[in-house]
Amino acid sequence: MLLYLIRHGQTAWNCERRCQGFTDSELNGTGRLQAESLARQLSSIKLEAIYSSTLKRASETARIIARYHDAPVKMSDGFREINQGQFEGLTLSELVSLHADFLERWMHDPADLVLPGGESMRAVQERAWNALAEIIEAYPTGNVIVVGHNLCNLALLCRLMNLDLKYFRHLRQDESAVNLIEIGERWPHPVIVRLNDTGHLTNFAAR
Repeated sequence: MLLYLIRHGQTAWNCERRCQGFTDSELNGTGRLQAESLARQLSSIKLEAIYSSTLKRASETARIIARYHDAPVKMSDGFREINQGQFEGLTLSELVSLHADFLERWMHDPADLVLPGGESMRAVQERAWNALAEIIEAYPTGNVIVVGHNLCNLALLCRLMNLDLKYFRHLRQDESAVNLIEIGERWPHPVIVRLNDTGHLTNFAAR
């Protein structure tokens, strides 16, 4: 199977650098254009299935992609962004100002430290991994798209790359980025073909 793991397009809160988490933000105009540009790039690929987080910014990205394919969007809570609890809605500067002590602890233990009122990166990784395992079992061959979120995708990529979760900060997931993962005979040791690919935005940026 070829897995296309995708991050959703831009939202207003992305521009404002606010913590989104479970907050059900929609794509903004730029995010819809990013998703459309990606959808056109993927239009020639024959898909077995399209999966998405149940949050609007991901599901809207997935539905824009689905317009070019005869495949419904299947929703999964497993691919939702990390629940950021009390931090949701705060800007990055507010987070640093109000919760410096917690952030210092999180820098040292990002995997298992639970966000206040939310969840840990480990919990996100486990639910996303379980959701992905079901997809792999259902579609051992062909092409499958999963549309998720920044931290959720990073947690999943760490597991796929056999990296300790503390290294998630060394990876990036830009808006509407694509990660292409070949899952086959070497499973559970997949081949990472593309990582954080935003080549579809080259022409978009020039417009």
